[in-house]
Amino acid sequence: MKKNKTYPYPLALTPELKKEAEELARATGMSLAEVLRQSARIGLPILADKLTRPVRPGLVEALARFRS
Repeated sequence: MKKNKTYPYPLALTPELKKEAEELARATGMSLAEVLRQSARIGLPILADKLTRPVRPGLVEALARFRS
């Protein structure tokens, strides 16, 4: 059986985000660490999709015409 490896990583949170994560942890009975891990697990694919989405067709050409 394969063991899951974990890698500790310091995470800087704004006070507002920390409070929101703590409230979610209390509401769900999860630990703060579990909430943060799950948010990365769920949010990372969404972020990757948004950052790698192709530019709207025609936008580059329209910007090039605008500049000339």
